[in-house]
Amino acid sequence: MIECKNITKIFNQNRHNEQIALKNINLKIKKNELTVLKGASGSGKSTLLSLIAALSRPTKGEIIVDGKRVSKMLENSTAMFRRENIGFIFQKYNLISTLNSYENIILPTIPSNPNEKELTRHVDTLLEMFSITNKKQNSAAADLNICERHRTLKDNSWMCILHQYHKASRLKACTAIGIMW
Repeated sequence: MIECKNITKIFNQNRHNEQIALKNINLKIKKNELTVLKGASGSGKSTLLSLIAALSRPTKGEIIVDGKRVSKMLENSTAMFRRENIGFIFQKYNLISTLNSYENIILPTIPSNPNEKELTRHVDTLLEMFSITNKKQNSAAADLNICERHRTLKDNSWMCILHQYHKASRLKACTAIGIMW
C-alpha cells in the first residue's frame, strides 16, 4: 500500500522564487489497485511520483510504502528501498549511452548478483514482449530512436519487478501502478 499523509512540497522555500508544487495532498493506494494521475503540465504529477519513489523528500508530511516510512529514511536506506522496490521510467531517457539495450535492462539487478540463466530468460522475454530486435538490443543506447529508448526503459522497469518477484516469490514492486499523461 502507498499512503501519502498531508504532503506538501515547496521548491526554493523562503526565497523570492518559492514555488508550491504540492499542498496538503492525502492519498491512499491499495495493493493491486490501478491509479491514474491526470492533470495539466506542471500540476505536480511527477513531483508526487518522485516523492513516493523516495527520489526527493516532502517539505511537510509523511509517505509510507508497504509499511516503510520512506519520507523519513536516511539516504543509504532510500537507495536500497528504490533498488528493491521501485521501477521508474523518467521523463528524460536515463539510459547509459555506452551500454546496449540488453545491458541497460539488466543494470538494476547487478547489485544482487542474479542467477545468469534466469536473468537471460527474463530479459529475452522482455525483449520479445516489447519488440526489441536482436540488432537493436546490441546497439548502444545513443543509437536508438526515442521509441526504442522508451521500450528499453520499460524493459528496465519490468526487469526490476521480475527480479524482485523471483527473489521474494511475489510482486512486492507491484503495490500500485501510476500512469501519467
